[in-house]
Amino acid sequence: MATLNNFFPAVCTMIAWSSRRGDCPRARRGMMFVILFVAIGSGIRPAHASHVYWVTSAAGGGELQRARATDGGDVTTITTTGVNVPHDITVDAAGELIFFIDDGDNNIYRLNSDGTDQSIIISASLANPKGLALDEVSATPMIYFSDTDTHKIKRAEFDGTNVVTVVDPGVDSGFGLALDVPNDFLYWTYASAGKVQRSALDGSGVTDLFTELGSANGLAIDLANQHLYWTDAPNGLIQRANADGTGSVTTILSGLTTPEWLELDTVHEQIYFTDNGTGELRRVDFDGNNLTTLVSGQGDIRGLAFAIPEPSTLTLTGLGLLSLLGCGRRRRRQESA
Repeated sequence: MATLNNFFPAVCTMIAWSSRRGDCPRARRGMMFVILFVAIGSGIRPAHASHVYWVTSAAGGGELQRARATDGGDVTTITTTGVNVPHDITVDAAGELIFFIDDGDNNIYRLNSDGTDQSIIISASLANPKGLALDEVSATPMIYFSDTDTHKIKRAEFDGTNVVTVVDPGVDSGFGLALDVPNDFLYWTYASAGKVQRSALDGSGVTDLFTELGSANGLAIDLANQHLYWTDAPNGLIQRANADGTGSVTTILSGLTTPEWLELDTVHEQIYFTDNGTGELRRVDFDGNNLTTLVSGQGDIRGLAFAIPEPSTLTLTGLGLLSLLGCGRRRRRQESA
């Protein structure tokens, strides 16, 4: 939980500071510890994802861009280097590393989120690579990707080393990938066959979860509620279903032009998605309400990602916590007596 990295030492500092000053009663210092451990257990989250990232493709070359996730403002081009025919992008949880695929040279690139230190990390014998997904839970972080023309899903370490095949053969597309590492599942879309499929992380137990879909393109998972979300680009749909394949498929949105890529803000129950037919980046609630256009005029959008929210937007601040618990008041009362 990146959002707690600054919160934990901040609260500990407040406890130590108030103890030295002697103006925070012992009971209230105890309450601080209670709040601290509740925060760690529940996972405090800030208001919204900090930035949303996407790649676009054009005849003169593509772009990797970023905007504020709250309102789509401050659109910034991060890089155009190597962005020729991009296809998918992902960002690590801390919002520090960006990975993207370029179909033009069949390479997978990595760079810092400010556009520096860009390099090719995987290039050997890839054939039309498509989807990307990150495993940041395992002891060794891994990047998963589909190599569609060879019908394989592969993985490698973040620096591109130790490439291994996970699923082989039988994966025709792998357009969208999603991971449930705690439960040992890998999910992907089989776009041309209209399927969503699943296997274990080692590639065993390949299973059809949903079939006879119009199509299945971008894919994302809500781990807490065990729901899968995907786009059906040809039919203009965003759909949801249980991650174990039970139950029926629910249509969240219809009547879209060409929705392809999507990401989830599970904290605020919102879907970010691209509509390539209109060149727009949009957002909608999990129940299909409050459809909002964040960025327009983007042409052919080829991938979407966003970073975990920044710690600076935590609503429970140090000063607010001290005020809430009444720390600092006793000394002021004594001084005024």
